[in-house]
Amino acid sequence: MSAVIRHGSEDDITLAEVDRVAVVGGGGYVGWHIVLRLVGCGHSVAIMDLGLFPEAREAVSANKSITFFRVDIREKEELLDSFKRYRPKTVYHVASYGKQTVA
Repeated sequence: MSAVIRHGSEDDITLAEVDRVAVVGGGGYVGWHIVLRLVGCGHSVAIMDLGLFPEAREAVSANKSITFFRVDIREKEELLDSFKRYRPKTVYHVASYGKQTVA
């Protein structure tokens, strides 16, 4: 498994040999934009969060490349179960203890 990140180009996220990516906190503003770039590069993405950024709700249900796991990162067993079920090769962690949203 290797990851290559190129900065300063139109395609500034290029992941080699990675197809299953988890974005912990992917339901927030920053995480959602990471999800969009990853899906745009052809990756299957799991969002692990308590809820979804309003713009993301409709897009998640319409896009088969995105899987949503409603999970609280403070609940270790919940989070581990999500990882066992999805089995990502790469994880981006952008979650915080900020305002909770509802999916």
